[in-house]
Amino acid sequence: MKAEQFTLTFKTYITQHKSMFGVNCIVVNKKYIIKLGGFKVRLLCKINNNEPFPCAAMPIGDGSGYLMLSKENIKN
Repeated sequence: MKAEQFTLTFKTYITQHKSMFGVNCIVVNKKYIIKLGGFKVRLLCKINNNEPFPCAAMPIGDGSGYLMLSKENIKN
């Protein structure tokens, strides 16, 4: 089965994960998680027109989620 491809653009912020010390992430609200297809999909993320990187949405618990960022993603 071929994966559906589409672009989803939204504004959010970078924050530190609440329970994993030193881990930075992007918070994604519930309506965007639904548009992405939930938590069982792989994504190609692009921040501020930098190079895309593979990622996946991880659940927070209230229907929203987060995308984990490496130090390299933050520097760019």
